[in-house]
Amino acid sequence: MLTPERVAALPRFDQTARAWLARALSDLGEFPEAIALGRQALAITNVRQDRVAFTGNSLMVGSVYLAMGDAEQAVEILEPGLKASREYNVHDWVGVIAMRLGHAFGLLGRVTEGIALLEEGAAHCESIEQWTNFPARLATLAELYGDAGRQPDAEATAQRAVALAVEHRRPADEAVALRVLGRLTANEQVLVRARDLADSLGMRPLVAHCHRDLGLLCRSAAKDDEARHHLSTAESMYRELNTPIWLARMERQLGVTRSSSDS
Repeated sequence: MLTPERVAALPRFDQTARAWLARALSDLGEFPEAIALGRQALAITNVRQDRVAFTGNSLMVGSVYLAMGDAEQAVEILEPGLKASREYNVHDWVGVIAMRLGHAFGLLGRVTEGIALLEEGAAHCESIEQWTNFPARLATLAELYGDAGRQPDAEATAQRAVALAVEHRRPADEAVALRVLGRLTANEQVLVRARDLADSLGMRPLVAHCHRDLGLLCRSAAKDDEARHHLSTAESMYRELNTPIWLARMERQLGVTRSSSDS
């Protein structure tokens, strides 16, 4: 139980350190520890009534839930964070939180709303040169363009995301952007590059997503043995990471693929 007395004894930036560490751990697939740290960060922030710190902490914790595929929980955390960032004029986080919230809306099927927030957030981030993880977030916009049937915009945005990641020497962002580009263009070699780069960085959730996308691509190309290998690997990884939402999403995609091929 966090009391005001216990919180007062903590270092000033304890809450922020916990939130950032939670975000980093989520990239590695260490979700139980990430959630525990993130929740602690938010609890400390609430006790301190620090609304400015809340904006950044909500971003980090919301991003953890996004990494787990839990878009509903991410929205619950990110929406108040975006409201606070606008109310308290926290320039550094307005665009970033807007893009994360747009990503969450996209996962929930609210594509039009998601695109609007992602575009708004991207414009804000570029105007203040907020490049932290920007290529990865831009890749999310590319995905939603694809979901909306805007294939030329999707491919151009994904290619720009890859180029920015390389320019700014952000290999983690490059891996994210390569996966999106490979999926949008149905390019197996690009997906393999994304998987190998993610694997070298220890980004297990992203590796799982790459295997899923490779499996779906190989399945559509009638490469049955390769498809089974990739899909089995993705399933095993999702179970190991304890991300049932991603596993269920993959199973739905397989169901759609199966129904389409049978019709």
